[in-house]
Amino acid sequence: MFKFPTNIFDGDLSDKGLAVLVSGVSKDTIISSTLCKLKSSFSLFVGSSLLSVSLLFVGCGDGDGDEDRNGGGSNGGGIEQGYYNIFFYDRDLNCIAGAKVAEGSSANMTDIRKRFNLGATWYAAGSSINVANDENYNINSHISLYATTGINEINTEAKLGAISNNPTGKYVLTGDITLTSDWEPIGIFKGVFSGNHHIINGLRIDKTTNNVGLFGILDGAEVKKLGVVIDGSGVIGGSYTGGIAGRLTNTAHISDSYVIGDVSGENGVGGIAGRIEGGSKITGSYSAGSVKGYERVGGIAGQIVGEDKGDFAEINNSYSTVDVEAQNYAGGIVGGLDKEGTYIVNTYAAGSVKAVSNVGGIVGYLYGNAHNNVAINPSVRRDAGAPVSNRIAGYVDAAHQATNNLAFEGMSGSFSDSSVEANHGISKSAAQLKQRATYENISWDFNETWKIDEGASYPKLIWER
Repeated sequence: MFKFPTNIFDGDLSDKGLAVLVSGVSKDTIISSTLCKLKSSFSLFVGSSLLSVSLLFVGCGDGDGDEDRNGGGSNGGGIEQGYYNIFFYDRDLNCIAGAKVAEGSSANMTDIRKRFNLGATWYAAGSSINVANDENYNINSHISLYATTGINEINTEAKLGAISNNPTGKYVLTGDITLTSDWEPIGIFKGVFSGNHHIINGLRIDKTTNNVGLFGILDGAEVKKLGVVIDGSGVIGGSYTGGIAGRLTNTAHISDSYVIGDVSGENGVGGIAGRIEGGSKITGSYSAGSVKGYERVGGIAGQIVGEDKGDFAEINNSYSTVDVEAQNYAGGIVGGLDKEGTYIVNTYAAGSVKAVSNVGGIVGYLYGNAHNNVAINPSVRRDAGAPVSNRIAGYVDAAHQATNNLAFEGMSGSFSDSSVEANHGISKSAAQLKQRATYENISWDFNETWKIDEGASYPKLIWER
């Protein structure tokens, strides 16, 4: 039995650096030693990227003649001439699993999963598994591996702050961190940051400057699998303020992450990000708490801006339970969807929304695309006599595209355009909004993205524990 360490790095193989070894050596080359020093190299397609690696160690047996989990033994075990022998290693070069693939065959991510009988679920840190004693080493689930090169481990507040010194690097949290002082946003981050499903607790910021969050600006960067819990004093900033980032630009991406707590600012304020632009996106994430600002204020993001039709800045497969309050352009998901090439798809909002004008359960100002969204807000309210308040979208520009959006029939508020589907959505009962079929009918994926406790609650993201 192999027990996974508690500080492993979880994710796709492309996150690992050196994650797998492939050896084409003959079994006659194998010697009886715990580690065989056989130089090996390989090229392996991971997704759409070609990963080429040279390395020194290939796992071998302990010389006792028994089949070892690394394909060892005096006869070389699973290492056979005419096959590529693929091994999974931890940081200390201990082989934890292996399999063989016929020589000359290609292996992309899908092929790897099929050939190794790797299922859809990763083992969690601390899990134990039994490794079969045969040459294919079948494992009925994906395994979590150490990053072996190029990944900087973060496990203290000081190391987290030091990211500013190398903003293009790759980082992974190896445990939860509790911040003990006011946070100085990591200015412009261009690297990769994996929370590894860990949490940064106690984030507090009190500034009047723009681009405020854990990160100031994500410029082409990737942040994933990160939980942020904001201190009771909140995150406070100027324009473009969010829990994880003030601004996303140049195809930056936040995925599989969440923010819990209170965020406030001026223009462009959101639970996760203040402003999304330049083809950037937030996917598979959620927010909870409250968000307040002056204009373009939303539960997940304050504003999404598309530079042209090919920009495709978006939020998809995400949800918010945030209570939103603003002066103008307030939405349960996003305050303002500005210009074409912007999208909100497969989201739901379940917090209250309030503003003087231009208020929507999903979006306050819609000049873009909103499809397959669900407004479950208990209330969407505007000041008496003020213009534009609707269940889905407050103000809708003529250039909009809005289809298949649903809304809670019991939502309270004074609605401006209840006869217009783009603004008002299709009514659903409280019971229907807790049924999987309601969401599947508007193309939500409950195999890989969402899950639901049928009849008891609203959908959750499949990665949520």
